[in-house]
Amino acid sequence: MAEVDDDATSARFEPFRDEAGECVLLVAGEVDLSNATKFRSAVDAMLLSNPPRLVVDVRELTFMDSSGLAILLQTAATLDAVVLRHPQSSILRLIETTGVTSVLKVEA
Repeated sequence: MAEVDDDATSARFEPFRDEAGECVLLVAGEVDLSNATKFRSAVDAMLLSNPPRLVVDVRELTFMDSSGLAILLQTAATLDAVVLRHPQSSILRLIETTGVTSVLKVEA
């Protein structure tokens, strides 16, 4: 029986273009300290095209700790906007509770 790499199964990062042609990073599963480096790498790869804003589709993101939030905030400091698209209530609560709603934009 094959071993399961918990790190590989806990999060998925997939770049794509939406119907408007905007670069979007789909983040699914859980983002925490164990996979923050992979999240950072996925974000950095998106930034190579110098977008004015980063759209992060978080509809499938079920958990994010402070390491993921820190990556989003660091990225927001370098762009016009970081947009979280379709957040679940737990992710929205994290953004509101930490008081960063003025830094991270939310799209329903």
